[in-house]
Amino acid sequence: MQKLFFHERSLILMLGFLLLSGCGKQEEKPQHKHILDNNHPLAMPHVEASSSDHVVVDKLPDPEHPQHAQEHPVMPMESNSSDESMKETVGKEKKQKKDRVEKEQDDNNDTTPSKTIDFEVENKTGKTIYVTCFSYVKRRDFSRWRWEKSDIYRIKDDDHAIIRMDKIEDPQDRRSVQGYLAVFNTEQEAHDSTYELLKEENQIDLDEISKLHGKKVVIMVEKYGMRGEYLEYDFVDKNEDPNKKYPSLDFPVENKTGKTLFATCFVYEKRAKGRWLVAVEDKDDAAIWRYEKTNVVKILPNKQKMIHVDTIAVKRDRDALEGYLAIFDEDEEQMAQDSIYELLESSRKLNLGVLSRLENKKIVLDIERYGVSGDLIDFTIKPTRKIDFTKIIK
Repeated sequence: MQKLFFHERSLILMLGFLLLSGCGKQEEKPQHKHILDNNHPLAMPHVEASSSDHVVVDKLPDPEHPQHAQEHPVMPMESNSSDESMKETVGKEKKQKKDRVEKEQDDNNDTTPSKTIDFEVENKTGKTIYVTCFSYVKRRDFSRWRWEKSDIYRIKDDDHAIIRMDKIEDPQDRRSVQGYLAVFNTEQEAHDSTYELLKEENQIDLDEISKLHGKKVVIMVEKYGMRGEYLEYDFVDKNEDPNKKYPSLDFPVENKTGKTLFATCFVYEKRAKGRWLVAVEDKDDAAIWRYEKTNVVKILPNKQKMIHVDTIAVKRDRDALEGYLAIFDEDEEQMAQDSIYELLESSRKLNLGVLSRLENKKIVLDIERYGVSGDLIDFTIKPTRKIDFTKIIK
C-alpha cells in the first residue's frame, strides 16, 4: 500500500516538472501586427540619426495580404525646434530687408535738407510778441512720443525769427511731428506756459511742421466786434513775389439817404493765401470758413467810401465769398464798432450775395418808405462810372 502511494506521488511530481520545463507547450501563434518586436526601431531606445543615415524597417505583415510586405526607407525626422528656429531666422532677414528698403525710400522722399524742422515766424501784429513752439516729437528710435517746448523768442513788430527745433534722425518720425505755435504779450506768460494749459486764443495750429519747409508763418491780429482781438495767421511761401497781384474784392458804397451813416461788411470767407496745401492743389483744408468784419467807415450824404475786403489768393475761395452790409445811424457809431454778425438785427443788414459779382460796380443806399413801419434803407447795384480817356482835352 505504501509502495503504491509512493509511485503515485512520484508520478505527480514528474508531471509537474514537465509542465514547468515547457514540455508539451503548444506551437505559438503569430503575434498581432500592432505588437512590436524587440528589434523594431520604434521599440528600440531613441538614437538620433545623422543626416546621412537611413533606417530600413520591415513592414509589419498584413494578416490578409502577407505578400505585400516590403522594405521602405524611412528618412530621419527633423525636430520642431529646428523648424521654428529656421522660420524665425528667415522672418528676421525679410523684416531687416524690408526696413532697409523703407528707410531708403524715406531718405529719397525726405524734402528737408537736414534732420531739423526749423521754421520762420514773421510778426505783423503791430506790437512786440513772445512766441514758443510746442511740438509732439520722438527724437530717437526707442524713445517715446511726448510734448516738448522750444526756446522763447521775442519778435518786434514787422520783424521775424527762426524757431529752432530738435534734430530728429528718422525721416518718417521727422515728417510726423506736429505742433502748436504759442503767442503771448509778455515774456513771463511765455515762460509759464505748458501745452496742457495753453488757451485757445494764444495758439496757432501748425499741423505737420515739416510741411512748413520753404514757408514762413505770418502772424496778424484781427478784431471782431465785441469779441475783441484774435490771432490771424498765414503760411506764406518765402519765394513768393511780393509784387504779385490778386483780384481785388473791394467795392464802393454811395450814400443817397440824405443823412450820415456808418457802414461795415461781414464777409463769410476762408483766408487761404499761401497755405501749404495751396502749393499742391487748389484747396486748403487747414483753414475754416467763418465771418470776418471789415473796418467801420463813416459815409457823409452824397458821398461814397470804399469797403476793403481781405485779399484771397485761391480763385475757388474768392469766387465763393458772400457778404452782408451792416448800416448804422450817425449816433450809433459805438454799436457799429461792437457789432458781430451773429447778433446783428435783420433790419440792419443788407444781403449783397457773392462779392465777386460786384466787380466794377457800386452799392447805392436809398431810403424807402413802408407805411407804419417807417423808413427802411434799401440798396441798388449800379456800375461805376469810368473815365473815358479818349475825351481828355489835350
